[in-house]
Amino acid sequence: MGEKSLSDNGERESMATDARRLVADGGSDDGLVTVESDADVETSVERVKDAIESNDDLGLMAEFDHEANADSVDRDLQPTTVLVFGNPDLGTPLLQSARTLAIDLPQKLLIMQRADGTVTVTYNDPAYLADRHGVDEGDERLDTVSDALSSLAAVAAGQE
Repeated sequence: MGEKSLSDNGERESMATDARRLVADGGSDDGLVTVESDADVETSVERVKDAIESNDDLGLMAEFDHEANADSVDRDLQPTTVLVFGNPDLGTPLLQSARTLAIDLPQKLLIMQRADGTVTVTYNDPAYLADRHGVDEGDERLDTVSDALSSLAAVAAGQE
């Protein structure tokens, strides 16, 4: 993911602690990792899209602007965007080991503004997905997916 990585265990541990704090504050369900962004939703989304576009191993497959969708039916919703992205070369072997993973792949990042104005970036924890679908957690591809997700979340949050 670009030039920076969150391979340093201390930095990853700090993000995990921040994510647990947000969960404790009522911000997440089991299996989700959430970090706080230093920017608005639009800026956070653009950061991730730029990082995906500059990475030859990833492709952006879809973008869902739930706020705009709500507006189209005269309903209000805080800014809420989901980016769907992946790497078929990495995801296909995982799907071959557990086809039910197809319900959770490709990967997604949820970037949203909470009622208090805080912007968060949330994604599925690959270890949780592995357990959910019976994938061997020792699979090195899961580490690659986890590193990519934490890096993209850090980019979106301005913690790069």
